[in-house]
Amino acid sequence: MCTFPPTSADEIRQIIASLKCKTTSNSHDIPAKFLKISASSLASWLSEFFNKYMAKDEFPNLLKIAQITPIPKITSLKSPNDYRPISILPTLSKVFEKVIYSRLYSFVTSNCILSPLQYGFRTNHSTELAIATIYDDMICNKDNKLITCTLFLDLSKAFYCVDHKILLEKLFYYGVKGTPLKLFASYLDNRFQCTKVGDTKSSFLNVTCGMP
Repeated sequence: MCTFPPTSADEIRQIIASLKCKTTSNSHDIPAKFLKISASSLASWLSEFFNKYMAKDEFPNLLKIAQITPIPKITSLKSPNDYRPISILPTLSKVFEKVIYSRLYSFVTSNCILSPLQYGFRTNHSTELAIATIYDDMICNKDNKLITCTLFLDLSKAFYCVDHKILLEKLFYYGVKGTPLKLFASYLDNRFQCTKVGDTKSSFLNVTCGMP
């Protein structure tokens, strides 16, 4: 069964060091540059803070407030679909997410849960490796006088359509239960976001589906 061991000041320092100093910011944010400068002083306190919430099966509500910034995808803009919505979350949220991610990824890899043919969002895997695997299979089939048939599916806005209930059920099926599952449920629940264009900001709406 999946467990989430406590984090440490050393781990927090390493995570903060890996953060990118982006110019975009959230109104509820602490700039990544500030965290990097003060990492040696804050790491111990942050580790206690995150451990407290992991023990409570809770993800802090203030870290779940996102600001959406629409970025143009093309030059000639005609509709909202011509923009890419960039979700800007608080920097501390990203730090806590990385703490949780390392524990979940360790669990799924050590228990061989991920398919060896999954190339996206994995270390040492890429789309180039996926293409090379398909090409190798095709060559082998040709040598064995077999026919190769491929089916490609492109799901539009797939990450925006993720059902939270189904996701939690899948986590439970694969062994994420008890405290870790409650933490993920808290992470997905009670999230809010607004859209900001220039100096104009919309009202906040509840996020009921999709990945933050």
